[in-house]
Amino acid sequence: MASAQQIINDAHTHIGVLPAGSELGADMSNFGLIMLNRLIDHWTVEGLAIAGQAVKTIAATGVISYVVTPRPVKVESVSVIDSSGVQQNARLVTSTDWSKVPDKTRTGGLAEIAYYDGGYPSAKIFLTPMPAAGSTVNLHVIEPLPAIATLLTPVTVSTGVEKALMYNLAVDLASSLEKPVPPSVAALAASTKDALKTLIADVFGIPMSLAVPTGAKQ
Repeated sequence: MASAQQIINDAHTHIGVLPAGSELGADMSNFGLIMLNRLIDHWTVEGLAIAGQAVKTIAATGVISYVVTPRPVKVESVSVIDSSGVQQNARLVTSTDWSKVPDKTRTGGLAEIAYYDGGYPSAKIFLTPMPAAGSTVNLHVIEPLPAIATLLTPVTVSTGVEKALMYNLAVDLASSLEKPVPPSVAALAASTKDALKTLIADVFGIPMSLAVPTGAKQ
């Protein structure tokens, strides 16, 4: 895996700003890190959740809402397991549907309805009936790639992502530095990003919310 500095160096090399094998100065390197993190952030907005799926587990305490941290790109499904081990999926609803729930303060071992508000910086999941203390809430989420902290930070990403980041960073840097983008770089930036989109569509094509875990109530 490459460090952020290596990806930034290579991106500058591909637009003719830096000779191959050379190192950027501190100012250009730091600017490149800012641009790389902005690119990753924008890809998150585009739905390129290149960190993949994860399961977040929350211990229920009998309240209606829980902070979900770190904030996921999307909650795909919600299930609750009560203290006896019985599991049930909660139906994810929109804010409009959540507002129509007449009694949100009901209590029960298993939630039937869930609403993710997507708030920033603190996102919350709301559940009704409110799962009893001792229950476990499982959120299947799509996570963003976290910001890269330093130039020496290894960019730990799945297969194909590093190359796509490097070529697309080169295009962004060329625009900022008012440099022409070589046609081959533009083509590789587009093709590597399209390959990621295709892969992500294949992996996440069937919403998790349509799947019911084995042994769960429907």
